[in-house]
Amino acid sequence: MKGMILLRSCNQSEKLYDVASSLLAAGLTLLTSFYICLHHPAVFSLFLPVFAVLLFVSIRFFRRHHQAFSEKEKSERPVSFYKGCTLLYFAFSLYLLSVGIIFFTAYSYGGYFVAWTCLPLSILCFIVCLQAEKEWKEAPSSTEIVNTDMA
Repeated sequence: MKGMILLRSCNQSEKLYDVASSLLAAGLTLLTSFYICLHHPAVFSLFLPVFAVLLFVSIRFFRRHHQAFSEKEKSERPVSFYKGCTLLYFAFSLYLLSVGIIFFTAYSYGGYFVAWTCLPLSILCFIVCLQAEKEWKEAPSSTEIVNTDMA
């Protein structure tokens, strides 16, 4: 039984790894575009479509795993996957929102392009975060209350 639980948690971790790795690649692409902005302002906007595609790949991984979990009963849905996705997408949403607001005030060197790219993607990440949180709250927790009173 213990091996079965370990196998289930490894499978859930792999699915969360799919989502997190593509989200990390998207974040690194965005940071790379900011670095290139310092050296070649005209070139950095070419990285933003790559960033958007990687973000959409991450959302696609989330949707694919979510659909696979939706076919199972509510008692078998992994809470850890939805917790992880909620935290990842909320943090990334705040990151994109702050980048969009910062670059919105700096219109020089294509700041408007960054702002109008990051703000809608921030809203999209927040929507995915809310969906993951909804599934997280609906899934029953597998923890049991343990009475530690000795009396």
